[in-house]
Amino acid sequence: MIRLAKKHLVFLVCQLAAFHPIWKWYASRLTDGSDEPWGLAALATAVILLGCNPEEKREAEPSLLTPALLTLLYAAAFHFVPRLVQASLAVLALTTTLSAIRFGTRMHVPTLGLLLLSLPVVPSLQFFLGYPLRAFSGMLTAPLLQMAGFAVVRDAACLRWGTEMISIDAACSGVRMLWTGLFCAFAAASYLNLSPWRTVLAAGFAVFTIVAGNVLRASALFYLESGILHMPPWCHDAAGMAVFGGVALLILWFGNRVKGGRTCAVHTSF
Repeated sequence: MIRLAKKHLVFLVCQLAAFHPIWKWYASRLTDGSDEPWGLAALATAVILLGCNPEEKREAEPSLLTPALLTLLYAAAFHFVPRLVQASLAVLALTTTLSAIRFGTRMHVPTLGLLLLSLPVVPSLQFFLGYPLRAFSGMLTAPLLQMAGFAVVRDAACLRWGTEMISIDAACSGVRMLWTGLFCAFAAASYLNLSPWRTVLAAGFAVFTIVAGNVLRASALFYLESGILHMPPWCHDAAGMAVFGGVALLILWFGNRVKGGRTCAVHTSF
């Protein structure tokens, strides 16, 4: 086992050196003012949880074939794909190596999820998913308010009520809630040693709960922004935080419900 670990560690060092353009790009994105430092929370969590001892049955000889093929794929695609795709391939290759070293498996899905979230994905998600999520939220919110007796219809990413037009702005698109909810799901899955399929199930539940929570938040903000309820301005942010707190607790609860095996025990040595 010691020879195996050394062999994998040498390969890991070679991978880290091969991916050096990604590390330079990642460092530059940390200082470009686009809130990328949030990814450091996912990176730190992945590193800490890699220090856990999962007490799982290990394969006798985890193969380096998959990490090697993925590293070659990264090299072949380097000049043809955007930086974020390059970084995703690098993370995928790196995770297969870490999975072999630390867990004796071909792919530890919770670690992959956390490392992908550590990449600067939030601006890209805002660009590609921001408006569709706002429009989808409005599409679900309007019928909910209609059932409460308000003649509300969706108009693009807005809610129209009579002559009032209430916008679902970019901050309420749910992209940051989506990132944070998936972070909670993958962190819980890693800590609870969920199997790959249970991790996917937890992530799917997180997405569903986040969408539902965002609809609830948009409904609550309708009452505030339309003037139906006269509340202090800080209630806008408080309503969003309250909804997100409930969503995060649901995600963690679900992860605990579907857990398989023991939680990891932090391995320390002196």
